[in-house]
Amino acid sequence: MGFVGRAGKALGSASTRGLHFHALKNITFVKKQMNTHRIPPTLGSRVAGNQSLVRDLNLRAVYELITLEAPTSRTEVARHLGLSAAAVGRIVDVLLGANLVEEGDRINQGVGRPQTMLHATSDAACIAGVSIRSRSLRAYLADLDGTVLAATWVDRNDESPEALARQVAETLDAMSREKGKGRPIASVTIGLSAVWNESERRVYAAPNLTILAGVDARGLFMDALTDVLLEPAIGIDNDVNLAALGEFATGSAVDVHDFFYLSLGSGVGGAAVVNGVVQHGASGFAGEIGHIPIHAEGRLDRLESFLARDPLIHFLQRHDVHLPEGSTAIEHLVPTVANQPYLVATITQMLGQAFVSVITTLDPNLIVLGGSLGRHLTPWIDPIRDHVSHYVPETPPITVTSLGREASLIGALASSQALARDVLVRRIGIG
Repeated sequence: MGFVGRAGKALGSASTRGLHFHALKNITFVKKQMNTHRIPPTLGSRVAGNQSLVRDLNLRAVYELITLEAPTSRTEVARHLGLSAAAVGRIVDVLLGANLVEEGDRINQGVGRPQTMLHATSDAACIAGVSIRSRSLRAYLADLDGTVLAATWVDRNDESPEALARQVAETLDAMSREKGKGRPIASVTIGLSAVWNESERRVYAAPNLTILAGVDARGLFMDALTDVLLEPAIGIDNDVNLAALGEFATGSAVDVHDFFYLSLGSGVGGAAVVNGVVQHGASGFAGEIGHIPIHAEGRLDRLESFLARDPLIHFLQRHDVHLPEGSTAIEHLVPTVANQPYLVATITQMLGQAFVSVITTLDPNLIVLGGSLGRHLTPWIDPIRDHVSHYVPETPPITVTSLGREASLIGALASSQALARDVLVRRIGIG
């Protein structure tokens, strides 16, 4: 189901593919089991091991399948998962009783009696997405199906890491009380304008979020959100990774399983998606294209040292080009320099150098441009492609985001959907 904005307008259109990358391995595993090996029936003696664990896995598989393939029937669920009709019936009854699944129309699917269609409910809990940027904190509160109930955008608290975490907790708590219709928040995913190293539990490479540099963000937000969430289900990732997730879920990269997302704005960031999974690498640094060395204007330096917002504005000023004042000035760059061939060529060649590195390393099917500058670069796509074509035999399509500034928050909600499903099924179990 697509994500719906404050005015009820769809922010994008996606069916069952609106999935987040952190859960995609589990979802892909379930789908592979459906399509090839089949998850074996678990109520007989053929399956050894802890029966309560097996029942829990079956519960999760049935709930996941109904969520992904709705509307679907008990018969279809049993066929896909290789479970008996009786086992599926018992699991569906549990899900119905917990208000995680609801029944819909009866449909004739061919031979036999009409089947009652099943859907995952959207009102059992809320989910949240947060984006902590260089200057602001933005948050969405949504139903389980991604329908946005509330949105807020405030200046970020810079007093201390603890004060920032409290601001996140207080913001979500207020949104839940005002717009959550009495439902608990099952999960939240937080996007950071920094690199998050999950294995070492620390934030680093955070020039626009120095307040969190070196901090265990998971522990920090766990402590602050204890009384706000149904359970401590918190996802943390680089906000560019989440933006790529949003594009994959319901934006410019729907159904594209190998693509690269480049964000140009206050900083320069990237996300590499390979076989439908965002690549984090050993320390969360994968995709950080802003650190690629390039040569421009007689010097060799990092891409971010040229094309992040502040150095780019200084570059233009050295050439007597002045953008409008204000935090959104960079959005006016393309029309402002339209009649400056040298400036256009210099900037597009810098991007071209970076894309050559991406293409030769990842060979993506698509490159998506986002961020406060990237989403306005449609007029420069052809010059970028021309530069790239001098160095690689095949240049993939290049396009701009269809989600704009909403991409990372939509990706955060997609991430939170899967986290919430884990929480909700864990809380009910099967007797």
